Amino acid sequence: MPHLPEGEFQFIALDVETGCGNSASICQIGIACVGYDESIQTWSTYVDPQMPFAPFNIGLHGIGADTVRDALSFAQIWPGVLPLLSRHPLVQHSRFDEYAINAACKSHNLPRPA
Repeated sequence: MPHLPEGEFQFIALDVETGCGNSASICQIGIACVGYDESIQTWSTYVDPQMPFAPFNIGLHGIGADTVRDALSFAQIWPGVLPLLSRHPLVQHSRFDEYAINAACKSHNLPRPA
């Protein structure tokens, strides 16, 4: 897994992509951490959704089974990301990202960010 940003941030913007119509099918997680000095640190990783990809989703973001072939699963990635996200206000473009994170956490019996 790529090295996560370190430090304290004003907020973190979170974005996910899903592999199919199942909200838990996260195939990429991206974050942008905005510092108090307005600096931005970014991080992203592919995620093996452990379910088939839908052609519609592949067409939308270009991520497919070949892209995530060697990626870790959400259950392997989330415990490392959660402490960072839990310490900062989170923003997202729409509720889609929140629904997907909540669905993936529920599917893997993992804690959600506050």
